[in-house]
Amino acid sequence: MYVIIFFRQKVKSLKKKIFLILVSALIVIYPLFNISDVFGGSDYATVTPRTQTDIFERLDGIKLRDAQNNIKLSVKEKENNSEKDAVTLTLEKLDKGEVTYRSLFSDVCIAGDSLMNGLEAYNILNSNNLITKVSASLYHLSDSKSKIVRMSPRVLILHYGLNMLETDSGQPARFISFYERLVKEFQQELPDTLIIVSGIFPVDSDRARAKRFSRIDEYNTALKEMCDRAGAEFLDNSPLAKKALDCYAHDGIHLNEDFYRNLWLRHIITEKEIII
Repeated sequence: MYVIIFFRQKVKSLKKKIFLILVSALIVIYPLFNISDVFGGSDYATVTPRTQTDIFERLDGIKLRDAQNNIKLSVKEKENNSEKDAVTLTLEKLDKGEVTYRSLFSDVCIAGDSLMNGLEAYNILNSNNLITKVSASLYHLSDSKSKIVRMSPRVLILHYGLNMLETDSGQPARFISFYERLVKEFQQELPDTLIIVSGIFPVDSDRARAKRFSRIDEYNTALKEMCDRAGAEFLDNSPLAKKALDCYAHDGIHLNEDFYRNLWLRHIITEKEIII
């Protein structure tokens, strides 16, 4: 009788010890293994016996949730980028070297006088995109019309007028009349082309004192009015005057590579949304 009682007490003591060992093990494992996640959180108030396969399946579920969260973060980053306007993104890509002016202006034609020659002289744009001539007047544009039409560019940028200031004796009426007629002809033959008339570039302060160059503002005002009538775009370059102070060549008229790369082409992108 005493033997049976002694044996039962031993068994109870052993069960108690095993229970205590299991509880202690769970206390140690819990923060490391995160059992609440494995067993579905509040759905399991008490840990119930489960197979190893079930545990691994639940761990895979946790990894899947993490992957989904990473995807959500990635989508959020893209949404943040989409909030940036296309001009800002284009300039950022230029600065990072992800795009070049050559690729960006690949379907843009620029026609004009020697001030446009700088784009080829400094190897900034492809020569195929440029129709320029030293001392060019509007007769150069008229003679080049068929070539430009064959190119069928997405954008046509025109810069003329500097070489006609003196010959017109400060009276822009004839110059504007001829220019407007040519712009309308381009509009008829290239209806899907955006036509941008660039204002005459400013000269440095010394040259601006000369009577001929003092009329640049007068001509640019007339050019803007012409564009308003014709439905063309006018590119106002006057905001670049102060920024270009250190960009002039010795003649005070022509400009260096820095002007074209870091001022004028970026000005076009910003003002007329030449974007990727």
